[in-house]
Amino acid sequence: MVEESITFGNNVNESHPRIGDTKVENLIFTKLSPETQIALQQSLEVFPEQYRPTIHPEHLPRYQTVLASSELNNPENQAGIIYIAGATGAAPAYAHVAAEMYRSAEKMFDERAGFSAVIGSSASIDTVEQRLPTNLSERAAYQAAFILELIKKKQCKNLYLLGQSLGGMEVTYIVPVLEKLLEIENIDTKISGLILFQAGGQYEQSLTDFTKSIPEFMSLKRGILEMWPSPLDELKAKEEMYLAKEKDDSAESFRWKMRLENIREKRQNREYLTDEEQNKLQEIDTKLQQLPSKKERKQLLKERYQLLYPAVQRISTTDARPRNISKELGAFLNTIRAAVLNKERKFDVVRSLPKWLREEITGIPVAFVWGREDEFFPVDSARNEMIKNRLEDINSPREGAAQPEPLHQRGKYFPNVPIVYDAEVIGSPHELANIDTQKFADIVANITSRMDEWNKKRQKNDTSGKQERIELHFQ
Repeated sequence: MVEESITFGNNVNESHPRIGDTKVENLIFTKLSPETQIALQQSLEVFPEQYRPTIHPEHLPRYQTVLASSELNNPENQAGIIYIAGATGAAPAYAHVAAEMYRSAEKMFDERAGFSAVIGSSASIDTVEQRLPTNLSERAAYQAAFILELIKKKQCKNLYLLGQSLGGMEVTYIVPVLEKLLEIENIDTKISGLILFQAGGQYEQSLTDFTKSIPEFMSLKRGILEMWPSPLDELKAKEEMYLAKEKDDSAESFRWKMRLENIREKRQNREYLTDEEQNKLQEIDTKLQQLPSKKERKQLLKERYQLLYPAVQRISTTDARPRNISKELGAFLNTIRAAVLNKERKFDVVRSLPKWLREEITGIPVAFVWGREDEFFPVDSARNEMIKNRLEDINSPREGAAQPEPLHQRGKYFPNVPIVYDAEVIGSPHELANIDTQKFADIVANITSRMDEWNKKRQKNDTSGKQERIELHFQ
């Protein structure tokens, strides 16, 4: 039934330099087969009745994916990575991300790297012509069905799910549905890890503060500085390194030292810029190095931004479709509906995941990845608010429980997972995946390989309920 449910698209600019020689396919979810519809309806029993959606095959969002893989397919030992994009992220625009993820996975998993795929956002031009399900459980059902069909096409033994921003909230709803679907369909694929990368919907925050960050995000200013740091970024990193040394914080000092080296390396890299752009950038940065007055600095930074904005636009998308302002506006409106203006505001990106859902994520490694430069979910806010959330859980035992949960389970954001990786990225704007794609892909490969090693070593008979926590730091 795969052929009936999935068709091939031609929406990717295959000659884009960041795709390289990696084979990338564009696939479109066009139909919910009767067999999958029956299995999907059964799988929805994992949701509490008040969250259980009704499936409408006629309203099926036409999700798209870009999938990178090798010609060889040995499902017995292969790992698959599927990334659920954030709001407005159209799948064809992420072909370079899928390709880079696959190349990084090859380095980590060798011949066991099966495929890497990016599924476009529910709120993107891919799906704008269909009704947007504002119920997150309904969206998760369709996304899980699409993933099921992809696995039938590109089999894998171990599947790692990754969600970013709005996709980070959606992927947590996908996990229990997909696990049930795989069981019903008797498919020998295991969800072996969940990565929440700059994920929305993990903690409470001010809607006003959140919306204030949208213009900064849309401007791509932080993304430009991540790709082509200025002399001022180098100076800031140096100051932060010395400040950490003065505080005798050797770990923080070392991280800023590595960040400083990373910035210096990037400042030497003029890849993807034309000769004219390189010469102009060198001219501007030379003036910035002379530490001009505040007024002059502001003007130079403005000129730098105007110079590099077209360049970052060129490299950050592989979508071959001509721009359609009407569809882009529709995708933006769907982003608002999906993120905040939904029924009873149960599914907001500025609210925490419901406790029942966090309890449904069971027995798999989970990773949080937060960025210091993230416009929406900066690391300090995320960690502080999630600690508050865990304290609230301690003081409010699960509804309907005959007795309080054991101490080792209470106060954990995901109480039933065996290990949590808490990762911080010093330089990580919200648009990191599209801008510094190799850095993003290397972080994902690093975490999935850690999960893979942990899964191999785990003690299957360990019923202690203890949760291991590991901190990770990336530059």
